[in-house]
Amino acid sequence: MQYVLLWVLGAAISAFTIRRGLEPFDEGLSLQAGRRVLDGQVPYGDFRWAYGPAGPYALAAWFETFGVSVIPWRVLRVAVDASVALTVFALVRRETPPWLAVAGWLTAACAMAQPTSANPFAPALLFCLLAVLAATSWEERPRRAAVV
Repeated sequence: MQYVLLWVLGAAISAFTIRRGLEPFDEGLSLQAGRRVLDGQVPYGDFRWAYGPAGPYALAAWFETFGVSVIPWRVLRVAVDASVALTVFALVRRETPPWLAVAGWLTAACAMAQPTSANPFAPALLFCLLAVLAATSWEERPRRAAVV
């Protein structure tokens, strides 16, 4: 139950900035790339793109489902921000008292809420933190080194 509450509170912190003006560089270019892929264009071939190819395709699928607008993108970003903060809480909670884990969660939630940008940093950070959480979630048992 505490995880659901922390995720909702993290989403509320991030959603506070959801109706801010458009950030023209990263956000504008990313949204345009998603729209172009939705229209059948290909990154690197039909238009220049500085990041990996997953972003425009994911945004195109998101736009196909929810419409081409900055608000659906920002709702997705709110979910990613809240998930990053919750993952930080889960990682910190393992080794610290609850109040310190909540402090880590709050720090991560506030840091992720500003600035809202469409660059691939937030989803990449979430996947990296989830990988660390998964890799370190083993109970105490002997570990063996991989032999190549």
